[in-house]
Amino acid sequence: RLVVGSADVYKRQGSNVSNKEVYYRFEVSPFDNNGPAPWHQMLFHCKNLVLNGTGWRLPTVRELILIYLLKRELAAVPGFTALYDYNRYWSATEESAEYAHVVSFRERRLTVSQKYSAPGHTRCIRDL
Repeated sequence: RLVVGSADVYKRQGSNVSNKEVYYRFEVSPFDNNGPAPWHQMLFHCKNLVLNGTGWRLPTVRELILIYLLKRELAAVPGFTALYDYNRYWSATEESAEYAHVVSFRERRLTVSQKYSAPGHTRCIRDL
């Protein structure tokens, strides 16, 4: 099991996912979803993922950037599938009703894409 975050700050405050800071610990799924898909499908994929339990969700932009920064360390964990530089990863952070934030690992930048038509990948996480 892979845990990211501070051991000193373990309690998630509030019931909504916040992009203001990464103030809790989370577990990263050891693999990507099966191919690129629109945001709403990736949201559904994470919500319904059963992997050593439930509770998976899309990461926020800040969580996704932290995952990107730790990608080499993550790849060294036995059973963890490498994160791919050519992939665009969906985040849970919404720009509007029609757009959500995407982190492009290849371009090393944050963009927004249409949630219901643009394809992207995801790496689900769950709070600990």
